[in-house]
Amino acid sequence: MGAVAMVKAGQSDPDKLLPALEKAAAQAQRAGKIISRIREFVKRSEPRRQAVPIQTIIDNAVSLAEIDARKRAIDIEIHLPDGLPLVLADPILIEQVLLNLIKNGLEAMEKTSGSTLKIQVSSSNE
Repeated sequence: MGAVAMVKAGQSDPDKLLPALEKAAAQAQRAGKIISRIREFVKRSEPRRQAVPIQTIIDNAVSLAEIDARKRAIDIEIHLPDGLPLVLADPILIEQVLLNLIKNGLEAMEKTSGSTLKIQVSSSNE
């Protein structure tokens, strides 16, 4: 929407628009993968487990939730220790679970008043 607003305002500088459009395209591709995996999950297919960094899963989920968080003036903070091991999981399904949890938190905080609202996403080795 930011890119659309820039074009409508006559500020269509490609150097400014390209990063926003690339990020939107990447998020759309991830969203498409999530939808495909959910469809497969509904069909009772086996999860596609693989060794994946948990930070990648968290970063992807937070990236998708950030737009909604900004609209609600809520910050999302990520706290991860260094050296987290790989996890054996279906990254798309775990990403969807995290995204749902973050969105539930955003919705729950919508009626909360305060100067600084934030959601913290963290992981540990324990």
